[in-house]
Amino acid sequence: MTRRLLWIGDREHPEFEEAWRWANHREPCHYRSSIDDALNEPAKRISRILIPRSSRTPQPTQALAALNRQYPLATIANLNGSLCEGESRTGNPWKRCLAIAWHRWAYQLPNWCDENRRDPTLGGEQWIDRSASFVVVVRAQSNQCDGLIDSLRSANVRVAAVSPEQLQLAGPCTDLFCDDSVIRSDTDWESLRARFAGLLDQQGTRCHWLVSGPTYDRWRALRRGGFNFLHSKPFDLPAILRSLHGDLAECSINGK
Repeated sequence: MTRRLLWIGDREHPEFEEAWRWANHREPCHYRSSIDDALNEPAKRISRILIPRSSRTPQPTQALAALNRQYPLATIANLNGSLCEGESRTGNPWKRCLAIAWHRWAYQLPNWCDENRRDPTLGGEQWIDRSASFVVVVRAQSNQCDGLIDSLRSANVRVAAVSPEQLQLAGPCTDLFCDDSVIRSDTDWESLRARFAGLLDQQGTRCHWLVSGPTYDRWRALRRGGFNFLHSKPFDLPAILRSLHGDLAECSINGK
């Protein structure tokens, strides 16, 4: 018997709408506007409950306890917006709920929804030929992104690291990783785009943004400028490895 996702709360906030579209496209999910609605109008066959948080609202302890009683087989996660970012340092106030950041949903939400989804950092996955990928990391300083570069090489990914002045040395790549020391906004991308032309393969190079503290507006602008994936720091290596094969959830925001 198929069990479904129950989405409780905001599905129209700019930081959440792509995750909602993906979740509802994957398999029509149940929706309730609030925890009270989810309690008063129970949905059937629920295995996952997702509650978006656009601000640092405290945990509604009694309501959440009632939700657990109403859906005893379901696990609960929060999809946290940018105003909740500080909780990564102060601790998640929603105890026993998985916290998914808005800028990491494309890997973490599918991974949470699918128990059979394998971690690409594990060995024995013959379907992944990582050597077919050629990653070029563009960074301002020679010591930036060293940990990521070492991890990719350990995963049998070919990597070249260059500064903006060395772009002509790298050649076409399958994946272009732009650190936020070089690309901070779409304005930087537009001013440097012509210099990146030699790295972009005609087959369709995927563009990745490596960034601390991403904002939705900047990411939206870069998506419109041709970027495919956002990787926030500290890096999530399994998500990055999946992105090398286009294996992250995506929803178009063109025209939004």
